[in-house]
This record gives sequence, structure tokens and C-alpha cells, in this order.
Amino acid sequence: MSPQLPWHRSLDSGGSVMASSTDLRSLAGVFVDSEAVDQTGFALSVEALALPADADVETTAGAQPLRADQAASTDPMAEPGLAAAQGLLAASEGFAAPQPGRAPSPTFGPEGALNEPAATPVANPLISVSDFVAGEADGTAEFVVSLSAPGINAVSVNYATSSFTALSGSDFTAASGTLNFAPGETSKTVVISILNDTSVEGLQSLRLTLSGASGGSIFNGVGTGLIVDNDDVQATPEIYVRDIVVDEKQGTATFMVTLGEAVGQRSVSTVTVDYATANGSAVAGSDYVAASGTLSFAPGESVKLVTVDLIDDGTAEGAERFYLNLSNASGGNIVQGQALATIGLSDGSTSANPLITVKDMVVDETDGFVDIVVSLSAPSASTVTVDYATASWTALNGSDFEGVSGTLKFLAGETTKTVRVELINNTDVSTFESFKLNLSNASGATIHDGIGEVLMVDNDDNEASPQIYVRDIVIDEKAGTATFMVTLGEAVGQNSTSTVTVDYATANGSAVAGSDYVAASGTLSFAPGESVKLVTVDLIDDGTAEGAERFYLNL
Repeated sequence: MSPQLPWHRSLDSGGSVMASSTDLRSLAGVFVDSEAVDQTGFALSVEALALPADADVETTAGAQPLRADQAASTDPMAEPGLAAAQGLLAASEGFAAPQPGRAPSPTFGPEGALNEPAATPVANPLISVSDFVAGEADGTAEFVVSLSAPGINAVSVNYATSSFTALSGSDFTAASGTLNFAPGETSKTVVISILNDTSVEGLQSLRLTLSGASGGSIFNGVGTGLIVDNDDVQATPEIYVRDIVVDEKQGTATFMVTLGEAVGQRSVSTVTVDYATANGSAVAGSDYVAASGTLSFAPGESVKLVTVDLIDDGTAEGAERFYLNLSNASGGNIVQGQALATIGLSDGSTSANPLITVKDMVVDETDGFVDIVVSLSAPSASTVTVDYATASWTALNGSDFEGVSGTLKFLAGETTKTVRVELINNTDVSTFESFKLNLSNASGATIHDGIGEVLMVDNDDNEASPQIYVRDIVIDEKAGTATFMVTLGEAVGQNSTSTVTVDYATANGSAVAGSDYVAASGTLSFAPGESVKLVTVDLIDDGTAEGAERFYLNL
């Protein structure tokens, strides 16, 4: 049996669920069944166990028993796969997304909504600033500052950059000033000079903060610029694409394709790679517009963006997913060739008081960042706000992650936001570590699950032949997905200096593929330094009264 971790759930002999923590926010937990471990110590087969509604849930601290249906997660989003290092800077925070390459940014309004001419100017337009992603060799990048509608009168707002993990004078040139919008204007840009130094660095970010607005109100007043380093020169750089989580109302989903993962790479020759979208539960033509093409990285370039148009169909839907696949690389090696885009639930009946939930996440220490998902149980007819702040637990601010705090704002109709936290890839061999994202001070909604836990899998124990583990999970059918965690090493993460691959496939137990879940199979590839991968299996909510059912994931 694996060590009891703070988020560990296990079954006692009487069929009740025992929680080793008094924190029973959700029945979705992880445990390792000793019978699933062979003589080598590897967990070769695991069960996904769905608890019946009348199962008892107890705490080891002696708290009053809860029924499973009381403790079960009410997270409105189907699991997005918890992929390590999820997603690009959320367009939900106003990202002005270029097309593949470095095409000019379109004009976006608050929270990433594409500006359209307003029928009439307004007296108090909302002011927002976008995020950007740029390579260190790009020279410049733009923050887009936009109004939700033209102002009747002139609008002005002050701006100033500030250092975060990217430093003024070393990584970018500081900028400050005042933007002036004449009546009828809706968009301005702030150009940032990026300094192409020679230090090999991880992903770095800076901020642009708005203040002192006149003639309008600041809605989203902090933009983040992410800089991808390019000083690790490789003859055959590694190509990665990252998972993302978006809101349907954003209008687009933008994938980030990089040479190198947490540390950007470059080549002395051109690198090309083809891309194409593929359906999951989201279908091209109904939920998004299919896209395909070729990305070309010139010598020195380290990042490209692929933007996919979303279709706001007005149909009430749960979370849906589609993919971006990479293929046919020239001059580079595809390491992470498939990214998952999760579109949050949308277009359901509005609620005057939706519930706010923050998701737990699993990340690899090498991922560079994690986008923590915060969602509403239903869209609201008015703006919803909630404050957030990271907190150390076994992972420490400044040693394992870079702490952040701020306020999320959901416009009417939106349900999904993300909070980006940068990760620190240190060299200390350690067990699993975690930190928290805490929600507080909600307005227009009620916090339902206000503590999200981010589990970091270490990668500093280097092994010639690392051990591969997969963990049992417990889920509720309403969760929509079951996500298995596959690690190199168990409580202490391991890594290899060469690529490690392993095949996986689901298998029926009392739960049957096609009736209770969607069969899944494939190959996981751990690049040198990586220590965790996730396999997400779609569940089928069949509406039939059932007891607990099980299926397996075999490696």
C-alpha cells in the first residue's frame, strides 16, 4: 500500500469510504489497491470505483458520517484531463490571440470577447487589458487595451509594467504612460520591448497594470505577458503543445506550441510541424471550426500559437473537448504531440446565485506553469467576482511555485476561468508536494468548493530504468470523466535521461465500455525529465439507477 497522502481516499473492510483527512470536499480521490501491485512493486492494473449513493463516508478523525451523495463532487465541469501544465494564458482573461506565427492581434474586449461595433456609444465603457505570449527573439510584444463599447466622451487610463519572474532591464524594457481613447475608439496597444539575453531560463512573465481611469471603469486591469526563452540551442529541439481550458463565450481557443517545455529551445535551422484539430466530445462544425496547417519556427524562434474559432451555439451543454494534433515534424522532435482543449459548460439556464468551484490539479515539476480552473455551476445574468490567493502547504512559495493573488471576474454568461501559477523546477529530491488556491469574497455567487489543491510530482531522482505506477481512483458518474495518474516513481517521482513509453488500455469490470464509459487506449511518452502523465476516460451518465461499478486501466 502506498503512503497515505493528504488527499488520499481508501476503502475499509466494511465498504465505507474512509478519508485520511477531514476535508471531504469530493469523493474523487486516489488510492492504491495492494492487490494491484505485483512482486516488483509496480501497480499494473487499477480500478475506477463509482460509489453507490447510499455508501457511508467517514473521517478518521471521528467526524459524523456523511453519505456518498452528500460528499460527492458537484463540480460542474467534466474533468479536463488535468494535463500537466494545462493550457495557454487563458483567453478568458482577455488574451488577444494571434493566428499561427506572429500575425497582428485582433481587438478584444473584456475577458477576451471580440469587439464588435456598438449600436450606440455608452457613458461608462469597461476597460480591459489582454495577455500575450512571445518568444524571447521576437523583439516586441503587445498588450491590447480595449473598451467594451465606444465611449460617448473621451476615455483615458494609465498603464505601467512591473516585474514578476521576468525582470525589467534584464528581460524587458519597462513602460508606463497614459492611453487616450477619442469618442468612438475602442482599442489601443502598449508595445513592450523584449530583451534577448543569453541566459538559459524557464518561462518568465511580466505584468501590465491599469489605473486612474477617466470616462470608463477598469474591468480587467492586469495583463500578463509570458516570455518563452530561446537560449538552449539544440540540433533537434523538442516540440510540445499544451492543454488549455476555455469558456465558449471567449470565441477562440489558442494553443501554445513551443520548442522545449519549461525551458525554451531553439535551432540554428528552420523547424516545421503540421497541426490539425480532431473531434472529442466537441464536434467540428457544431462546437468549433476545424483548423489545420503548418507552423514554421525560424532560427531563434521558440513559440508559435494556433487559434481555433469556437462556435457559441446557444445550446445548453456540459464540458466538451477537442484536440490539436501535431505531426510530420522537420528539424525537430515531437515530444508532446496532442493537446486537449476543454470548453467549459455553457448556455444553461442562468442562476441568480451560481456556485463557484476550484479544481484540484496534478502537475509535473518540469511543466513550467499550471492553469487552475475556477468555474460556475451555471451562467449568471450579471457579473460574478471572486478573489483568489495561493498558499503554501508541503510545496513552498518561492521554492516550488511563485505565489499569486487577484480577482476573477465572470461576465454574464461565462462559467470558466483559469488562474496561472508558475512552477519552480528545483533540484531537491522530494516526495509529492502540494500547494493550495483559496477563493474568498465572492460577489454575485456562492463559494461551494473554495480550496483547490495542486499536487506536484518531483522529478529529481534520476534512474536508468524508472519504475512506472498507475493509481486507483474513485469518482462520481456525474463528474463526466475519470482521470488516472501514471507516474515514474511512486511517492518520490523519478525521471530518466531517455524517453520512457508505456501503452495503456481500459478494460471492463462491472462497468462496460459503451454503456458506462468510453473505451480508451494509447501510448504515454515521458520525455527526459518528465515524471507524470494523465489518462482521461469519458464516463457515460446513463440515467440508470446503479450500484458501484468498476473498470480498469491496464499498462
